[in-house]
Order: sequence, then C-alpha cells, then structure tokens
Amino acid sequence: MARRKTNRRGLDLEVGKRVCVYGILLLILASAQCSFFARLHILPATPDLILCALLAILVLDSTPAAAIAAVGGGILLDTLGGVGVSWSPLFYLALMVLMSLLASKMLQGFAAYFVLLLLSLPFRAGVVALGLWRSVTDFSFTAALREVILPEAIVTLVLGIPIYFLGKLCMLPFASTYRRGR
Repeated sequence: MARRKTNRRGLDLEVGKRVCVYGILLLILASAQCSFFARLHILPATPDLILCALLAILVLDSTPAAAIAAVGGGILLDTLGGVGVSWSPLFYLALMVLMSLLASKMLQGFAAYFVLLLLSLPFRAGVVALGLWRSVTDFSFTAALREVILPEAIVTLVLGIPIYFLGKLCMLPFASTYRRGR
C-alpha cells in the first residue's frame, strides 16, 4: 500500500491539491456563468455551470469532495452573482447528497453523469420557479416555464456535456494516487 504524502501538521497534500484544482475550476465556471453567459444574447437563458461541475466532481471523485465543493460553489456563485445571501449553498449541498445516493447505485462514467444531470434539472427548475415566484409580482408559471425554466434546463444540459470532460481533465493529476471512494 502506497503511503500518502502529508505535511508537518498531518494534512493530506492530496486533499489540498484537489481543493485548489476544484476551487479554480469553480471560480472559472462561476465567473463565466455570472458574466459571460449571463450577457450572451444568443443563448435563451443562463446555464447552471456550477451544477454541472458539482455533478462531475461527484461522479469522478467522491461524495465528500462534491459536498464541500457544493458549499463553496454556492457561496462563490452568490458572491459573483451579486445576490448577497441566498440559498444556493444549501441547495447545492442537499442536491449533492441526494444525487450521491443515486450515484452510489450507478457505474462511474459519462452515462452516470448525464443521468444525474437529467435528474437534477427538475430540482433546479423548482428553485428557479420559487425564486421567480418570490421576486415577480405578476408571476405566471406557464410564462416562467416557457421563457426561463425550460430554456435554462436545455442550455444547462447542452453546456453540461463538455463540463464533464473538463472535470475529467481536472482529475488527471490525481488518477494515479486516488481512486474514487464513497
């Protein structure tokens, strides 16, 4: 059994490296989601890139890694999005816990990621609908579904495909020393 490298305080250097890599990935995706994709007029809605990255981390790494990244990604997204305190960290954490229960019954790989992404989109749609209901005075569910919820789900699904492979690239430095653990 190979011995893992630790520093003087006994912290696992492998965990520190993964935190840095996932932090950079989430920072780039949250910045793209809040700035570039939010202002891109050819897309009908802004995709949830953080959700896609968290599911990739869940499938490619582990449940604890996805849970920690969920809280950090939610806080980062709320901070960059300018909404102040929001429910994003709690939503992402709860969703990762729920999806980890399903992921533990699946084989690892792109098919599992895609199925989990499809299953996550209705939860995301519910959160978006709730946010619209709270903030829009003349809320119409059919208009919200047609103009916001379905376009966001479709764009998230399409742009979520390359994010899985981006997550796989982020796992390359750890492939030889770390195997997915549940």
